[in-house]
Amino acid sequence: MREPNKGDSWYLENGEVFVWTAGEHCMVLVGEDDSGYYLLDPYKSNGLVRHEKSVAQTRYNQMGSQSAVLLK
Repeated sequence: MREPNKGDSWYLENGEVFVWTAGEHCMVLVGEDDSGYYLLDPYKSNGLVRHEKSVAQTRYNQMGSQSAVLLK
């Protein structure tokens, strides 16, 4: 849950500059309590970790509110 930083940048075909957000990886939300979220974190086999909701929500917003939902 470190703050993301600016990575490499390049020009898109339309001339716009795209800046990659570095320091990201994917985690799976598996639960919550009053003030925290429980996530499965594959980075260095961290396993189940808990992060404060305020920090997790800030990082989620900093990453462009990206998420994926898998339905069975």
